[in-house]
Amino acid sequence: KKFMQDPREVCVDEEPKLTLHGLLQYYVEKNRMLNDLLNMLEFNQVVIFLTSAQRAVALDKLLVECNFPSIAIHSGLSQEDRIARYKQFKEF
Repeated sequence: KKFMQDPREVCVDEEPKLTLHGLLQYYVEKNRMLNDLLNMLEFNQVVIFLTSAQRAVALDKLLVECNFPSIAIHSGLSQEDRIARYKQFKEF
């Protein structure tokens, strides 16, 4: 709030309103653990957040090598490329 101009606070009365049915979240620190987790789970699509564009590119390469379809979207891409990749992800 300290750095925001005219911030607005939104309060949600009931916790269940924040739930997306079927959404699961995992925190994984190692690539091997991620690979094991992806092999174990049944899923249609997965979004993985990383701390840097470099890590996103490296993980994208690793996932493709492990025969997982993967699209890396990160700050190193132009906005046009990011939008194109996002559309590709939505249509998968």
